[in-house]
Amino acid sequence: VFNRPTHEREYTTILVSNLPKSVNQGKIRKLFSDCGRIRYIDIVDTLDGSSRFAKIEFYSHDESLAALTKTHKRMGYNEITVEHLEDCTLWLTNFPPDYDVKQLKQLINSIDVIVLSVRLPSKRFNSNRRFAYVDVTKRSDASKCVEELNGREIDGYNLVVKLSNPLEKTKRTDAASLERR
Repeated sequence: VFNRPTHEREYTTILVSNLPKSVNQGKIRKLFSDCGRIRYIDIVDTLDGSSRFAKIEFYSHDESLAALTKTHKRMGYNEITVEHLEDCTLWLTNFPPDYDVKQLKQLINSIDVIVLSVRLPSKRFNSNRRFAYVDVTKRSDASKCVEELNGREIDGYNLVVKLSNPLEKTKRTDAASLERR
């Protein structure tokens, strides 16, 4: 039996590369509107600022497959590339309690890796939760983050950075329990 996570971001999310600098969410929605229902769009610049990336999450795997047909289409003068975003999500924890999305992005950008998005847990029912999911543009960049950031000491906290694996849920450690995380 194949166990897939209930929210299948790995199966429903695409990465669009080489977008013109002028692209915005409206233009992305227009280009991909015939593929299916779009859940989220995140747009970021390349490190050199010459073009942009878009991370697009659809509601179903079939919709994301339809979006792959847009590869090699032109937007302005740019020929875009469309691929599934796989093995590009990091799980981070044990960063300083005052860290927010901006500081997490700056940390990862400091090793020349582009951050597509950062998802923090809801603190509605537990305000002590401290972890984040970070999407980057390439598998090699995800590996670079693990190699260069895992174990790095920041303000007395040893950062934990791993490749996210939804099938590998573990119980919380004693340290996390003691800090009520």
